[in-house]
Amino acid sequence: MQEPKKPRQPPRCFFILIAHEVFEMRVEVEDDEIVVTKPGTPYMLAYAKPRRNPLLFVKRSWVAADAASPAISQFRAQAFQAALEKARDLGWIV
Repeated sequence: MQEPKKPRQPPRCFFILIAHEVFEMRVEVEDDEIVVTKPGTPYMLAYAKPRRNPLLFVKRSWVAADAASPAISQFRAQAFQAALEKARDLGWIV
């Protein structure tokens, strides 16, 4: 008589959570732009959406294009997410 097969155990998964600072952002709409700033800093990115284009692009910036510090990189990433959310709320993008 053969022993019944034991059910296979799923592989174990390990998740590492990395804490990161969440910036306070100010998001405003000015004419055809979504302007994202970080209070207390000179950081500013203004996004716009061309009429026949489904994407946002940076129209103006107070952050140098070649600046690469972790704080600036994090601001850029979070500013884009904030602008994207605002653009969806406005119906600019789906």
